[in-house]
Amino acid sequence: MDGTAARHEADEILAELPDRISDVVKPFARHSPDHPALVQGDVTWTYAALAAVVADTAVILKLYDIRPGDRVMIVSENSDAWSFEREIRPFAEKW
Repeated sequence: MDGTAARHEADEILAELPDRISDVVKPFARHSPDHPALVQGDVTWTYAALAAVVADTAVILKLYDIRPGDRVMIVSENSDAWSFEREIRPFAEKW
């Protein structure tokens, strides 16, 4: 696959993704707030709890003057928290 074809394929994949990762969580939080979103051992986060942390994180990042387009580095071990950080919470809900 040449560079142009690879870029076109990447653009198609990106076009199918939600603008914000939180767009994936919010509908579940509205319709199934008490259902498990993340489970690790005996710890379970519901969709409502996950959505609340996403909203809180957006506020905290804005307080630090982190804005859309800024890059944020996260260092963590693999865990439910890492999954959350990587998949859901990136900078003010923007992926």
